[in-house]
Amino acid sequence: MTFRLPSSPLLAVITLAIGIVVLWIALTPFSWDNDEQGHYWTARDIYEVGHLPPANEFPTVMLPRAPKQAANQFRYHALPPTYYLIVAALFNFQPEPTAGFMPGALIGRGFSAFLYVLAVVAIYFMGRLLVSGDEDVAALLAVGFALIPQVASTGASITADALVLTSVSLLGWASVHAFRRDWDWPATACVGLASALILMSRPSALPVLLVPVVMFAGCSRRDMRKLLIKTIAIVGLALVPNLWWMIRNVVIFGEPLGATAHVGYMDAQGVYAATSEFAMYKGNAGLTGLLDLLSSTDWLLRFHTRLWFTGRYDSLSLFGVILAATLATNTLIAILFAVGGLRSPLDIQRPGITMLPAALLTCLLATAGLAAVTSLEYGTFVVGRFSTPVLGLFLTATLGLFTTTRWTTLGRVLVTSFGAAMMVGHIVFWAGYVLPDLVGEVLPH
Repeated sequence: MTFRLPSSPLLAVITLAIGIVVLWIALTPFSWDNDEQGHYWTARDIYEVGHLPPANEFPTVMLPRAPKQAANQFRYHALPPTYYLIVAALFNFQPEPTAGFMPGALIGRGFSAFLYVLAVVAIYFMGRLLVSGDEDVAALLAVGFALIPQVASTGASITADALVLTSVSLLGWASVHAFRRDWDWPATACVGLASALILMSRPSALPVLLVPVVMFAGCSRRDMRKLLIKTIAIVGLALVPNLWWMIRNVVIFGEPLGATAHVGYMDAQGVYAATSEFAMYKGNAGLTGLLDLLSSTDWLLRFHTRLWFTGRYDSLSLFGVILAATLATNTLIAILFAVGGLRSPLDIQRPGITMLPAALLTCLLATAGLAAVTSLEYGTFVVGRFSTPVLGLFLTATLGLFTTTRWTTLGRVLVTSFGAAMMVGHIVFWAGYVLPDLVGEVLPH
């Protein structure tokens, strides 16, 4: 019996993605990362009562006391409920503990794994559009994305960040697809529906909505009446599926997304003050405080490590240098595209496409800035994972477009290097950090 690799690059990518996420699910214990316990109990609350918490249960339902199960474990009931409603419904298929997992935990992780694979597929199709159909380059970009440890960790956890991962990737593909299709109605509808998924996921995904705005602005020389109609259609498709819970949030919290209510209540209850990093980063608000945070503390180093890996480790400095060089190289390429220092034949066919890397770089900086401001104002744990989906999109767009310039050979080398670096990084991360950590938890002290 002979074993054959899949002949289709897409099938190979899907097979690899499934293998990666199954490995993570099988080897990482429940609540290992990504605030999984909080996300799990948010869905579990909904499953047990059969509906979202009513207004009279707020704000205490966000941080319940005994005899509530998992008392003092904060919930995410103020944030968009779509992910939690789906996971709560899936709990019906695993009402009892299975394979060592709590009731519903395994199938909840399975749903996140599905979202992870879908995100990788979206990255593949986005890359293929950007590299003019070169399936091998598109596959390498998707593999590099799938192997970013924080991306894989998200796909193996019960967390709404998995929906962020998928929605951001789908919006990236939809925006490039619409641009290549000259924003015809089917492609425009795809952008609207992908934008709806962004709103359904988490407020941390909102900056990526800049991408379709920039892509759409490239059509501004066209019929303004048609542009206005399509703009209304995109906004309508994004808002209508989300209006019910946004109105609910306005009634309960006075804001549609609930992010301020969630962070404010956790801060008022002393949740952030109990973390080891609270005293390290809480400081004066404003530009002066932000500059001081970035220049006088190690916040940026921790953020960078957690952007690629997870929030559990901060000692990956050596490999972090390689990743910093990768990020710096892509930033330079994005800037050169933006100022006209690099040109692509795609930009001649569809003027404006080379502004995509700069738009995504702006989104990445915006999500990082929000994380820094939150740490500064509330003293929260340094969070890098909110920026990771945008990071993957940024690397895909920048490296993909670079292969279409006159530096094609160098571009292919960089794409291959990205995939290889993520493969090596994944192995180093598991062999040097994750496995010793997991073994240490199992063996008696």
